[in-house]
Amino acid sequence: MVCLIGLVLNILVFLQNYRNFSDRRKQEYEDEATRAEAMKSNRHDFMFSTFINLVILVIFVFLIVKFTISFLSF
Repeated sequence: MVCLIGLVLNILVFLQNYRNFSDRRKQEYEDEATRAEAMKSNRHDFMFSTFINLVILVIFVFLIVKFTISFLSF
């Protein structure tokens, strides 16, 4: 049960990160250089958080499968 809650929370965190990425992409900047630097930083932040979420997702899926197999073996 804890693994399922963690999985749902992980998905919610990913969706919030994507929403923040989209909001920051729509933001207006004073000049093109500032915009380019902000977009680069925004993409880097989003990719890093996506990678971390993917690692956590794999761990939760592994735990769910492991506990399901051990539960079914009884």
